[in-house]
Amino acid sequence: MAFDACQPLLLMPDPAATAGERAGIAAGAALWNAIAGTRLMVADADAPADAFLPIHFQTAAAAFHGLYDPENGQVFINTDLGGGAQAVTIAHEIGHAFGLAHVPANERSSVMNPGNLNVEPNASDVDTLALRWGACREPAYP
Repeated sequence: MAFDACQPLLLMPDPAATAGERAGIAAGAALWNAIAGTRLMVADADAPADAFLPIHFQTAAAAFHGLYDPENGQVFINTDLGGGAQAVTIAHEIGHAFGLAHVPANERSSVMNPGNLNVEPNASDVDTLALRWGACREPAYP
């Protein structure tokens, strides 16, 4: 399952998500919204929506940062992550939800680099997104 990057999408945290986890979801969404013109919003667990992406936080091995389950259209994030690493991981998994694939780090710097904890969505990521969905707005980069 892939979500149209140019359509509104509600990000649905688990009901038990902490304030920090909700803030991480908002920060990850803001990374895409700022550069790509996506319309990602964080919703309450009981908010109705036509398109929504559940985001779950679970304990996992240190090497595991996040996972997008395309069959069920949901994201899993390691509870050990926080701050900027958590936001970037959430943005990375949202990228998968938009249909983006991993980009080898030796090919280019990308939010979609495997194991990435610090590279935010950039102009090349927006261009790749636009190839799949069209431009959501005029580019926010020079």
